[in-house]
Amino acid sequence: MLGKENLKWRCLIVNFLDLLEPRYFLPNDDELIQDQFQEVFEVVFICKGRVIVGYRLFREVFYAKIMNKSPIVGDFSALKNKVSEFLYKPTERIDAFAIKKYNFNMIMKEPLAK
Repeated sequence: MLGKENLKWRCLIVNFLDLLEPRYFLPNDDELIQDQFQEVFEVVFICKGRVIVGYRLFREVFYAKIMNKSPIVGDFSALKNKVSEFLYKPTERIDAFAIKKYNFNMIMKEPLAK
C-alpha cells in the first residue's frame, strides 16, 4: 500500500503529465523556440534535438552555448514572471513537450505534504 506522501507525489506527476502538449521546432533561419526580451508563455521540455542559446547586442545576434542533454526552456522566467534573457534556436528538428506558464506555476506551488 502506498503511503500518503507517495500518493500525493503520484497525483502531482499525473496532473503535470496531463497538462503537457507536444511541440516541434525546425531549424529555419527565423524560427526561435523563445526570443530574447519576450514574455514567456510556456515552459518547453526538449526531448530530442539540440538548442543553441544566444543573445542580441547592438542589433547583432551572438550564440554562446549549445544545449544537448534534454534542456528546459523558460522555467526560470516563468517562475519569476520575467521576460526571457536569452534567445533559444533549434539547430536540428526539436521534439518537445510544453506546459503553459500558468499551469506550470500552479503545479510548482502545489505542496507535496500537508
